[in-house]
Amino acid sequence: MTPGRDHGPISVIDEKGQMVILDYTFTGWGGKFPAERDNQLTQRLADAGAWACPVAPRDLILEGGGIETDGEGTLLTTEACLLNSNRNPTLSRAQIEAQLGEGFRG
Repeated sequence: MTPGRDHGPISVIDEKGQMVILDYTFTGWGGKFPAERDNQLTQRLADAGAWACPVAPRDLILEGGGIETDGEGTLLTTEACLLNSNRNPTLSRAQIEAQLGEGFRG
């Protein structure tokens, strides 16, 4: 298992007022470390009954430490993290922003 706090569930409240767990893809900081087991954590916890809410898998590569949110709809990140060629090389800035908007809206 890789060191750190950047993998695992990210919870949000959806437009219906329900909690949803977002399960983003974690690649061990852009492939610096093996992350296959880390990337399985959220779904394995859900399968074990860790929470009673749905899990929404996301294809976007995102480390939890790469974002800051205020719970009011504001999300901060850096281009160096999400637009880096070793994380989301096939996505444009607009596509990444759209995917983040889907996950953190509400």
